[in-house]
Formats: sequence, structure tokens, C-alpha cells
Amino acid sequence: MKKLLTTASVLVGLTISFNLLANSDIHLDHADTNIRDQKSLQNGAQLFMNYCSGC
Repeated sequence: MKKLLTTASVLVGLTISFNLLANSDIHLDHADTNIRDQKSLQNGAQLFMNYCSGC
């Protein structure tokens, strides 16, 4: 019974702490992207393949 009570209290404590941490007020900047710009997408894909794809 003692083990069950300890496990339940740890679980409740972790749940509460995760909920408090998830409620942070971090402001994220908006990325001004245009997914219709074909030339920019091709350039980004080429850069990705040249520098990032190998890893």
C-alpha cells in the first residue's frame, strides 16, 4: 500500500510540474515564408542537399 501511495504521489507531482512548465509565455517570431516561390524552394532544396543531407 505504501509503494502504491508513493508511486501515485510521484505521478501526480510530475503531472502538475509538466503542466506548469508547458504554460510558459515564450514569444516566437513569425517566419515570413512564401511556399509558392518556386525558385526559393529549389534554392533551399539545393542548399539542403549540398550541406545537410550527408549527415
